[in-house]
Amino acid sequence: MYLVPATAFFAKLFFLLLFLGCAESAIAQTSTEPLGFAQRLVFPASTAWSGRPDEQYQVDITRFRLRWPVFLDGKRTILLPGASYEHIDIGLRGSASVVGQSLSRPREVSLHAPMAEVALVQQMGGRWITYGTLSGGMASDFAGSYSHDDLAFIARFIALYRADDKLTIGLGVSYDRGTGNLSFVPLGIVKWAPSSRWLVTTLLPKVALVSYHTSSWLSSSVRAEMDYSRYHLDESRYGKQHLYLRYVGVMFGPALTVSPNPFVHVDFFTGCALRWVGTYVQEGPLGLDVYFNTPDPVHAVALSPSAFFSARLWLGLEGWTKE
Repeated sequence: MYLVPATAFFAKLFFLLLFLGCAESAIAQTSTEPLGFAQRLVFPASTAWSGRPDEQYQVDITRFRLRWPVFLDGKRTILLPGASYEHIDIGLRGSASVVGQSLSRPREVSLHAPMAEVALVQQMGGRWITYGTLSGGMASDFAGSYSHDDLAFIARFIALYRADDKLTIGLGVSYDRGTGNLSFVPLGIVKWAPSSRWLVTTLLPKVALVSYHTSSWLSSSVRAEMDYSRYHLDESRYGKQHLYLRYVGVMFGPALTVSPNPFVHVDFFTGCALRWVGTYVQEGPLGLDVYFNTPDPVHAVALSPSAFFSARLWLGLEGWTKE
């Protein structure tokens, strides 16, 4: 009874993915970010590095993003409106706490970051490309009334130079409140395909990977990734104004990418993770700094090194060269 509606749904989904993937081919050199993705990242329960055995933290992360390409000026300009969402769930067991002993200590912290965004890709002659993004939304536990502390804003600008079909390099800057202050984060971009089998991709300090194209539908890689997120915690739960939680994670290990077609891919990534969770109070006007610079923490925890597993469906081109 449900076969026909289900078939129609998956047919529409397939053509949507195909369209988005084809659009990505027009901007394949602009960044390491795909047009769309859905990711689930899980960790086992971990103790604090120097804490007690009953002090355990369970972290799970879910992320989504989708952008829709709009071609302008004979496809030399591409506008990419879209939206993203991140959810971090931190389960606390035993004596674990994200705020120490002096404040109220809920047993679970659920953090949400819905964002609207727009990106602009501009072809500047045959070799230069500029790429800019603006994102605005909220990053909070949404446990009580809303305030300006819940707002989040990110801006990024990148200039890329395509030296040839194998090498694209770029420099950029990111203006990001999510780092804990209004901070300029320097970015370095390299996409280098020395052959049809090998690909080196970096968007520093976010991600770096070396990939090997095993077959037309499978590639393997060794990669390192860094996450950093900042969320407002509501005063009604913790009894303190202007309280923020920061999550930082560094992950490295092997990965496999399965590609049923050139535009649709599924990543499986595992390895070792180093993570930090801390809270601090941000009062007064925000400063302007380079990268991380936050006040003294109310409470900070370095979690023990742990395994992790990530599965991600994403849309775009990997950047392999042809023979």
